[in-house]
Amino acid sequence: MKPKQNWEEGLIRRREVARLAGVSEATVSRVLNGVGPVKEDTRERVLAAARQLNYVPSALAQRFARSKSGNLGVILPLLPKVNLFSTYYFSEILSGIGVTAKERGYDLLLLFRKPDESRDYANLFRTQKVDGCIILGAQDVPGERAALAELQEGNYPFCLVNQRFDG
Repeated sequence: MKPKQNWEEGLIRRREVARLAGVSEATVSRVLNGVGPVKEDTRERVLAAARQLNYVPSALAQRFARSKSGNLGVILPLLPKVNLFSTYYFSEILSGIGVTAKERGYDLLLLFRKPDESRDYANLFRTQKVDGCIILGAQDVPGERAALAELQEGNYPFCLVNQRFDG
């Protein structure tokens, strides 16, 4: 079967992969998203059918099925009249974070925070915008401490760069 070439004809759907592999669409979803139990021979049939049809699942759909965003949040201070990307400190740190995130299959979501802005970092996790976050330029102020405590209590993965608070 020749894959459809243009957008108007439609994308090859999961249903076609399921039909070719002789399984349900739910099984195709489990195999392609790596969730749930699937027998090895079934997994191989689904992957072979997907290859044959040149089927590539939507990254967004996969992230939804895994309850993961695929994003690593990097929270940066928004400093008026300072171009963070031209400063050696931030450019080196962001470069290292970016390379490592890419190697591990994550995209970076840069989030800029004004000094007087609310620090509801846990909401980034609750809304599934990020799977983990790195906080640069954290301040030792009550609002920051409360936001970090909420992250810690919620067991959300986060780290501070070049900053340490007792506790």
